Amino acid sequence: MTECDVCLVGNLIVDNTHCVSNFVSGQSNNSLSHDVSVGSVANVLRALHELQPELKVGVCSSIADDVNGKYVIQWLSDFEKKTKTLNTNIYCDSGSHTSSAVIVSDITQNIRSSIVNWGACSQMKNFETPSSSWIHIMYGDKLDNLNADVLKSLKSGATLSMDFCLNKHSVEKIHKINGMLSYIDYAILSIDEAQSIAQEARGDVAAKKIGTLVSKCAIIHSPKRIYISDGNETTTLDTEYIKDKRMNVLGAGDMFAAAMIAQTLKSSDIVKNAQFAHQHTTQKLMESYEKEI
Repeated sequence: MTECDVCLVGNLIVDNTHCVSNFVSGQSNNSLSHDVSVGSVANVLRALHELQPELKVGVCSSIADDVNGKYVIQWLSDFEKKTKTLNTNIYCDSGSHTSSAVIVSDITQNIRSSIVNWGACSQMKNFETPSSSWIHIMYGDKLDNLNADVLKSLKSGATLSMDFCLNKHSVEKIHKINGMLSYIDYAILSIDEAQSIAQEARGDVAAKKIGTLVSKCAIIHSPKRIYISDGNETTTLDTEYIKDKRMNVLGAGDMFAAAMIAQTLKSSDIVKNAQFAHQHTTQKLMESYEKEI
């Protein structure tokens, strides 16, 4: 019997987020709202609990013994007390700092920009996880010590998925990612991430190229379309695109990944699961904006 239904591995970060309207570079911009929160892994954790409260979820990451690290630990402790469904393997790196970011989310243009101070989670060395039915690697392109051997050790009996965060990758980074993808069942990427990793401009071509490398399929999401490919067959879905709605798009990729995982635990219909994930994410982003502003 597994200890967890899902285990989240990787990026654990403290986000300082400012919402603005029509951000102008080089000028002082008014902050409509400000929030400090635990992001990335925590975003997926929150979304999974909302979608399926009964899921037992593990978290494996690294922090430092600093103010942000203490904030992360307190948040995880509060979440565990509230839900009774959390299993954590959090390692303290005394020689680093807890990752943090300053984020500007433009709710008029529906875009976000960030300055990230990468720290302990990107340098994590211990990938020991509780036994799980599904293991999701977060920001696989920013985990310096993640490699094919680590993924091979995690793979035993579990479904393995991975998402990414960088829009540009070096040749060396692409080579490393390609070497890891054969151990991944589902690669979940934004269109920009996929285009960079596949070195292809077209979304369907990028999906096919990445789908050829993974065990099951690549799922590429964007505001207007989703591409799904197992390397042989590629499906393109035109999605509802809400251009005239204001949204805080922070965490959109995390919400999409969480919804994909939650649905795929219940159903093997990847196309319908991706449609649900996009609709759910769009709705939650609009609700988030309405609460904040």
